[in-house]
Parts: sequence; structure tokens; C-alpha cells
Amino acid sequence: MVTICLFHNIYTMQLPGKISAFVSLNKNIRLYLFSYFIIHFAYTGIYMVLFNLYLLRLDLSLEFIGTVNSVLFVSFAAMAMPIGIIIKRYKIRNVFIIGAVITVASWLLTVNAGLFTPGTRETLFILGAILGGTGAAANVVTSFPLLMTCRTEQRATAFSFRLVTELLGGFLGSLAGGFLPTIVSSIFHLGPDSAEAYRISLFGAMGVMILSILPLAKIENIRLAEKLPEDRKNQGSPAAIPWGLVAVLFAFAFLNATGMSATRTFFNMYLDRRFSLPSKYIGILIASARLLSMPSALAAPFFVSKIGQFNTIRIGLAASTVGILLLAVASTWQLAAIGYIFIVLIGAISGPASESFNQGLVKPEHRSVMSGAHTGAFGLGGSAMILSGGFLISSFGFSRMFMVSMCLKLAALVLFWAYFRRHELASMRAN
Repeated sequence: MVTICLFHNIYTMQLPGKISAFVSLNKNIRLYLFSYFIIHFAYTGIYMVLFNLYLLRLDLSLEFIGTVNSVLFVSFAAMAMPIGIIIKRYKIRNVFIIGAVITVASWLLTVNAGLFTPGTRETLFILGAILGGTGAAANVVTSFPLLMTCRTEQRATAFSFRLVTELLGGFLGSLAGGFLPTIVSSIFHLGPDSAEAYRISLFGAMGVMILSILPLAKIENIRLAEKLPEDRKNQGSPAAIPWGLVAVLFAFAFLNATGMSATRTFFNMYLDRRFSLPSKYIGILIASARLLSMPSALAAPFFVSKIGQFNTIRIGLAASTVGILLLAVASTWQLAAIGYIFIVLIGAISGPASESFNQGLVKPEHRSVMSGAHTGAFGLGGSAMILSGGFLISSFGFSRMFMVSMCLKLAALVLFWAYFRRHELASMRAN
């Protein structure tokens, strides 16, 4: 009943206002969101549906697949903080474009690595993952301070729309990714499980990824250190970076990322290996979860206005552990699907609240540093879970891996709740 009411509220009452709110965002943010949509159509959609399945069809081990995904996240984490510190010296459009070019180069390596002999191909997959993490870090770290350049009352909406474009791009890309290998196999007369069909599909997605550079090239070339008039009005003398607060939020984001990365990285393999679900149905399922979560993302500002950012994040963390538990105990693919969809729906509400919350805790000149810490922690936590996840799956199975992920998610909830209640920051809103 709650879900039905939520869908009705979004589509019949709030949607016209949301469209107007999107149009009212400044040009730089709208251009970024358009590019972000293309990126997630190609990457979160097609690439994430097909890449691990491509590696499986090259007869690579689960341990190596986990290593490749982990290296991507380690690179992402390692580069996030340095990028967060140095981007204040550079103009925003340059950072975005450099990150996009590095990402395309990484894709070119990973897509074609399978053509090489064993040994060489593994090296190229690792190198591609390193470049991919670097390019992604440049985009994500720069995006959070950019979204804060809108008016104060628009910021919850801006972060919400960032997630909506991610989900919409991922939804459409997942649909495409689910059917692409079958279509390519038919066109090129390949076997239905041919690795070459997956490689060609990923190569086509790389072409779409290149298009994301076009809107980025039209973004105004400003420096993120420049402040809005309202930020200047409300700030006093320059303050030192609050490293203690940064460290706590780094630890929280690290723990929180473990559950998210385990679900996102291994869910398609879980359905493929444990339940023998065809790739086209995996694509449809993942796409459906993203489609259903879009109303939740649009409703995120509503929940924040009613119960506050702190409670939105806290309840979201608690609810997401239930979804991970469903994945761990699932005896059928249908129950696993329910758990996955529940996790995505909850994350669509709590995710934007968490990102805006982190940015609002510090002064404008420190937002890129906070963004780098938050992004780096997610990358490091994700890489730790992905690397250990491959070994956990091989040794104990998918269920044990998901149980470990759930326990770490609970640890994130305890840390967040204890620290921010103690320091009376529960009611803090983004500046």
C-alpha cells in the first residue's frame, strides 16, 4: 500500500513540479546530468550487465573476476582524494573531459583484452581497470561540488535528479545489454554463449560512451573553488579542513559501500551461476529494478523535508540490510529478485540524502575534499568487498558472501547513528 501511494504521489502530484524544478537548474548542472545519463546507459546499463559474463565466457576464474573489479575500485578510491584536493586549482570542464577520455581508453583496453593470449589478456584487463577507476573518480568527485552550485533550496532536488538520470540510463542500458549478445550472435552467426558476441556488444557500448563527452564540452569552464553569493554571505574567515569529521564519514562510507558493491557486482553472476537465468532475463530484471526505483529517487526530497536527512539515511541503512538478507537466504531467483529490487528502491531514497548531507557538513571551499573522501571510501570499501567476495563465493558460496556484506552494512548504521546523535548533528541540513 505504501508503494502504491508513493507511485501515485510522484506521478499524479509531483511530476509536473519535478520537470519544472529540473528546467530551473543552472545550465552546467543540466548539461552534466545529460552526460551522466549517457554514461550510465553505456556503463551501469550495458557494461555492468555484460562485462562479468564476458569474463566468465573467457573461462576466467571467479577469483580473477573479483580481482579485476576490485582493482577498478582500488584505483577509483586511490585517485578520489588527490583529485578532490587538486581540482580546486583547475577548471571544471577540463577535469570532466580528461576523466571521460581516460574512461574511454580503459574501455578500449578491456573490450579488446580478450583477443590476446592468456597472460597478456589478464594484464590488459588489470590495466584497463586501473584507468577506468581513475576516469570514474574524476567524474564523480567533480560532480558533487558542481551540484552544490545551484541555489540552496534546489540542492536536494539536484542530487535527486543525479540519481534519476543514473537509474534511467541504467534501466535503458540494462534492457539493451540483456538483448545485445543474442542480437549480435544472430547477425554474426556466433554461438549464443560466444565470448565474441559479448565483446562486440561491449565495443558498441563504448561508442555510446564517447558521446558523453559532447555535453561535457559545453559546460562553463569555471573553478569549483569559486563560491555562490549566498555561500560568501554565510561564511566567515577561512577554516581548516575538518579532518576528524572527514575521517568519520570516510569510515562510514567505507562500511556502507561493502553491501552496495557486493550486490551490484555479483548479483548478475548470482543469477547466472546459481539459478542459470539467461542473460536477457538478467538484463530485464536489473532494468526493472532501476525503473521501479525512479519514483523513489524523485521522492527523496519529500522524505528529507518530512523526517530530515539523518533519519532518511538511518532508516535507509536499516532497510537495505533486510534486502541483503533476502539475497543471502533466497532459494529461488524470484526471491533473490525481490531482495535486489528492495535494495535498489531504498538506495534511491537514502543515497541522494547521504551525498547532500556530506557536502552540507563543510564549507564550500572544502566540498571537493569531502567529495574526494566520500568517493574514495566508497571505492575502497567496494574494492575490499569485491576482492574478498570472489574468494568467499569460491570457498563458501554466494549466501555466505551476502551475509558478510549484511553485517558490514549494519556496522555502517551503528557508526552513523552513534556519531551524529552524539554530536547533535541529526538535524543538520545542507548549507
